[in-house]
Amino acid sequence: MNIYSKQNIFSIFFLFISFFAVAQQELEIWEIQGSTNNSPYDGLFVTTMNNIVTAVGDDRFFIQTPPERSDNNSNTSDGLLVYTGSFPNLNIGDIVTVTGYIDEYNWVTEFSSSGLSVVKESTTTDIPDPIQLDENFPSTSNSTIQDLEKIEGMYAEVTNGIFTGPIEDGIAYFTNQPIRSFREAGIEYPGINGQPEWDGNPEVMLFEPELLNGGITPIISAGMRFTATGVISGNYSDYYFFPTNYSLSGTIPQRAVRDKTTKEATIGSINQFVFDEDDFGFDKRLNKMTNYIIQQLKTPDILAVQEVNDFESLQLLADAINAKAIDTDYKAFLEQGNNGSFINTGFLVRNSVQNIQVTQLGKTQNLSIGGKLHDRPPLLLEGEFTTNPPTPIQVLNLHLRSLNGIEGSNATFVRTKRHEQAIAVANMVRSLRDENLVVVGDFNAYEFSDGYVDVVNQISGNLSLGAIFEVTDIVNPPLTNHSALLPTDERYSYVYRGNAQILDHCLTNDLEDMLVSDFQYARGNSDAPDSYKYDDSNNLRVSDHDGFALFLELNDTLNYNFTPISQNSIQYPNPFSRGDYITIGLLQQELVQFQLYASDGRLILDSEVRLEMGFSEIPLHFFTLSSGIYVLKITGTTINLTEKLFIIE
Repeated sequence: MNIYSKQNIFSIFFLFISFFAVAQQELEIWEIQGSTNNSPYDGLFVTTMNNIVTAVGDDRFFIQTPPERSDNNSNTSDGLLVYTGSFPNLNIGDIVTVTGYIDEYNWVTEFSSSGLSVVKESTTTDIPDPIQLDENFPSTSNSTIQDLEKIEGMYAEVTNGIFTGPIEDGIAYFTNQPIRSFREAGIEYPGINGQPEWDGNPEVMLFEPELLNGGITPIISAGMRFTATGVISGNYSDYYFFPTNYSLSGTIPQRAVRDKTTKEATIGSINQFVFDEDDFGFDKRLNKMTNYIIQQLKTPDILAVQEVNDFESLQLLADAINAKAIDTDYKAFLEQGNNGSFINTGFLVRNSVQNIQVTQLGKTQNLSIGGKLHDRPPLLLEGEFTTNPPTPIQVLNLHLRSLNGIEGSNATFVRTKRHEQAIAVANMVRSLRDENLVVVGDFNAYEFSDGYVDVVNQISGNLSLGAIFEVTDIVNPPLTNHSALLPTDERYSYVYRGNAQILDHCLTNDLEDMLVSDFQYARGNSDAPDSYKYDDSNNLRVSDHDGFALFLELNDTLNYNFTPISQNSIQYPNPFSRGDYITIGLLQQELVQFQLYASDGRLILDSEVRLEMGFSEIPLHFFTLSSGIYVLKITGTTINLTEKLFIIE
């Protein structure tokens, strides 16, 4: 067949004429941007002449219409991104003519690098005045076309920005409002009919300092302030500010909880952010977490922990705390969850609590749509504060299903699991509430409804704003949620996408023989950048969650059962089984060597530990050994012991 038929020749001629006509379109930037979310020239070949370069990066630059040629329409942007894919060899103030294809890439209008032509015409020092970003612009309300879309690509200025989250992967969130942004109740805009709706905080933007500046990523924490000039761009539904110049001020927020009085006990909680002795930087994390619990949380009498790999990791933490705070005497309790996960729940308990029993609840419960209901079953501690007479206490430690996947292809599973977990915990609460009960932990839920499931109010029995999975009346009268009673600017334990929010809660029933005297979060984790994680010269970013302490005023002073040391001593049970300790009392700090030999003389354990003055409890890690007779040697500067040890599994 002759491919050059009259019909084909006509079609080719028509396409050539059409292409030639389009290529001749000379447009202003505001025409290319248009007044909607997408360019009316998307995919077309256009030219825009004699515009001013306002910002330059390694693979892009931004241009803006000279003020005298602007249409002065607040709904159309005078700025535009030109993506080159390589260094454009231009400077701010250059006047250029650009020809190429317009592309809506990830919802951003740009010249693509394909077929791009850039001609430098001249240079000017008359840069357009920046658009002012302040508490009135962008708006805090949603609209079909957001305010920032209307200035996409334009030169802008921030004079009093506040970072609402720490820098991560080179990006930090900020707002121009007087205070930081918080998560609010409901399903994010545009929501679902009939359910609570959250506007998504459209005034929050992203700040990416390196894109146009290069160099070292600055340390940015939530709460710091800045001034900057730069350009507005975006990525999908997020809007970015790329600074050309900026100045930071302020320090990382850090605050310990207060000291308790002699008649107060404290119950704390901290998500330990995958605390694992096999972590390559565990020695630093161990030292950092030790200092955080002593200095920031002030060694709570009962400390509920989440995201700990195993009992051994938690025991190492207890040993380290006891060595530094010699009157603490923490004992560790941890139970493995259902899925072999390395994030489990546990307790550290001081000697101010006696008759301790720790029980995992709901481990065998099943989800209605298949599988186990609790990956990390709730962990109940029952005990008595050492007052006279003793004061009973129950602490229920939770780490519930996360919000990950609550929208998308896995949404039905996630929402169902979160709802059924909340129902199960509410029933546990109802059965436990006849005695003093404190419910703590990482609920992975807000103090209000997320619009899909209202986890916290289902568990506490408090009023709900509504959710797709309706709240069932189980806990009545309701528990008190102390985290939700804090001043507005204190209601957060976690920061996600620049929005402060409470995920870690503390609920109590009507307590007997004690009163809640205070509730405080220790600050310095959620607001600080992840780069501090392995820096043990400070207590910042021990976790991505802020820990807290609940203060309880008792009817009597606690007895900590701590006896000052009068001479060096070594004590341990013989036979020795898993969970037992070697207790060593020292009159001075020294390096102590622990060696364990099999009956045939083989050395099977050899470790050195620097012990502080006072009492230290040391576990023997013999979990793979069979029962039998061994020889234990403990040597130091002032102690020396060799003795047969009977080990039972």
